[in-house]
Amino acid sequence: MSCLGSGTVSVIKTASNIVTHTIPVGIRPLELTAAPDGSRVYVARSGGDVAVILTRDKTVHVLSAGGPVNGPALTPDGRRLYLAMLQEGLKRLDTATGLVTRLASSPCPAHLAVTPDGRRLYVNYQCSGPGGRPGHDAIDVFELPAERLVASITGLPNVGGPMAVSPEGAQVWANGLNACYVPAYDHAGCPVVPGSVLHIIRTSDNAVLRTLALPGEAFDRISFSPGGARVGVGRRSTSLGVLDTASFTLLESLQVRASGSAVFTPDGKRAYAVLFDKSALAVFEAVPETSGREVPGLVARWPADGTANDTRGIRHGRLEGGAGFVPGCVGQAFLFDGRQGSVSIGFSPLTTGIQDEFTVAAWAKFTTTGAAEMSILDTCRGAEFQPAWRLFKRNDNRLAFCLGGQSPNGCADSATAVSRRAVIPGEWFHIATVRSLHALSLYVNGALEAVNEAAPFRGHSAEGVSELRLGSSALSGAFLHGRVDEVKFYNRALSASEILSIYQTGSAAGCREQ
Repeated sequence: MSCLGSGTVSVIKTASNIVTHTIPVGIRPLELTAAPDGSRVYVARSGGDVAVILTRDKTVHVLSAGGPVNGPALTPDGRRLYLAMLQEGLKRLDTATGLVTRLASSPCPAHLAVTPDGRRLYVNYQCSGPGGRPGHDAIDVFELPAERLVASITGLPNVGGPMAVSPEGAQVWANGLNACYVPAYDHAGCPVVPGSVLHIIRTSDNAVLRTLALPGEAFDRISFSPGGARVGVGRRSTSLGVLDTASFTLLESLQVRASGSAVFTPDGKRAYAVLFDKSALAVFEAVPETSGREVPGLVARWPADGTANDTRGIRHGRLEGGAGFVPGCVGQAFLFDGRQGSVSIGFSPLTTGIQDEFTVAAWAKFTTTGAAEMSILDTCRGAEFQPAWRLFKRNDNRLAFCLGGQSPNGCADSATAVSRRAVIPGEWFHIATVRSLHALSLYVNGALEAVNEAAPFRGHSAEGVSELRLGSSALSGAFLHGRVDEVKFYNRALSASEILSIYQTGSAAGCREQ
């Protein structure tokens, strides 16, 4: 841990969280990077040059870089240390000889990132916007080891913040800093004003996959969890954020005065962040990444474990009409009495933008069936041709998934998929529905039951779309008598193998037990 004000680096034993050494390294230490074999730690100093700590005996020597160093990046073999120097340009330091070489680049390199295979170097600048546009600095891509410029990513709202490469090397996450926050910038291309921005870049072709808006002043460093499922960012004054790398959504925001990102331990069990106003280090217990890892694209999840909260995002539900909790297939489940119980979620992640692809999955157990229609999940309300959808048990005890508004069963026949099998009282069923650009599909217990390949119904307007409800229909009541567990939403059309894996994971956890 570098301590900017004191000019020291602290060594902390993670097992006990005790500071074992405090090492003076000189003026204004910034970023740290360790050699692959752990024998050295390189400390970029904004006060000038690079301090090298020998981890065996904690001794320090200085490598001359010729000026203040803003950001370092070490190649995977540990032989080359690239230096971003706002005043002196882009340089390469040979770690064996200490020889420093200036490389041809645009002015003001601020932050660097090297891909895990050592084949690409990404350079984020702070004063090299194409055409002089305010708030639009470039990101250059160099091929290594040739150090040849192969691409420039331009036009983004970007003023040269820190970057990080995902563990598998597929993405670069680049901090655009205050390009969308400072009034002096033109804010062209900003997803939100005012606010900070984060760019996700695909390394295979340097395409910008997404520009995320994080309202408020700029955050600082970026760090990935070991498995790549989470990324931690530290806002400069008031909060730490943890984002999901599959859905690009904010999982949690912690209101602490942090400096830098949340840095994860190699086992992913803990995260550390500097609290600059207390001269202290915050330690967080990180939620473990499962070996199977969640199928990518999950944007909302209601596990019903004693609460109606969304554990993946912020779309929290509210129990109504006597709905409650009972033992479920995984932990607890929602209990519905078939008369008035339901859960109101509010606007779901998929009640608007109905033309997008999505997947909905849940476990359900019916206490009784009979001739009554029972709604499992529902967003329909009011007018015919309204862009909404339903998942329900029909009068004949078969399951149906449809897009549409007010018509028989709240569905348009041309946009409905109906299962072949009928549900059985007292048995858990895993139900997954997929809306792709060209079809509606319905899966039961991991197997494809129905597909409607006709052009799916498309609502004419997203206006008036109702809230998402579990256990009842906003259209006709249709209260469910039974239990619902592990409700999940994905922002893409899952494949058959992915749906089967979700079903098998639930089955292994006990969802097939009666």
